[in-house]
Amino acid sequence: MPGVLPAPRPWAQAGALLAYEGAPFDPLTKVIYLMSFDKVKFRKPVVPGDRLDLHVKIERQKGVIWRLAGEGKVDGATRERGRR
Repeated sequence: MPGVLPAPRPWAQAGALLAYEGAPFDPLTKVIYLMSFDKVKFRKPVVPGDRLDLHVKIERQKGVIWRLAGEGKVDGATRERGRR
C-alpha cells in the first residue's frame, strides 16, 4: 500500500466489516456511510512492500451511529491512528 494512500480507505472497509459482524443486516436494504475521521495522526508513510495491519475496535454505538477507533501497524510499529 503506497504512502500516498493512507489509512482512510482500508480503515473504512475494516470498520464496515466490524459493524456488519457486530450487528448483521441485509446489504440490499441498508447502507453503511462513513461520516468523518477524527484525530487522525500519520506517524510514518506506508511504502510499497509494507504489510499494513489494521486494528479497529468499537468505541461506542448509539442507535445506528457507531464510533470506531483504530490504528495501522507495520512490523508492530504504529504508523497511523485515529477515530471514525
